[in-house]
Amino acid sequence: MNKTRFQHLMPATFLEMSKQNAGCILLDVRTSTEYADFHLEESLNIDIKNPDFVEEINELDKTKHYFVYCRIGMRSVNACNYMAMLGFKNLYNLKGGLEALENK
Repeated sequence: MNKTRFQHLMPATFLEMSKQNAGCILLDVRTSTEYADFHLEESLNIDIKNPDFVEEINELDKTKHYFVYCRIGMRSVNACNYMAMLGFKNLYNLKGGLEALENK
């Protein structure tokens, strides 16, 4: 039985689906320093390492589609797991993170 409560998407699919889903949220879960260095256009930054991460995430609209990413995909997987536990249903993880996106 598959217990994954979110979808892993390859870079091209991640970008295509995020563009096709009007009103979706691109969620960058890296640090603010990493985000300032580079981020996907129109993304929201909520650092998973921040002690207030769960509280900040819990304030988001659970009915929207969230396309979650980080540098290599580990923090975004953890973020998707937290979000699923909080009741988010439409979660998509960038498999391999921004590094995979750069190498696509």
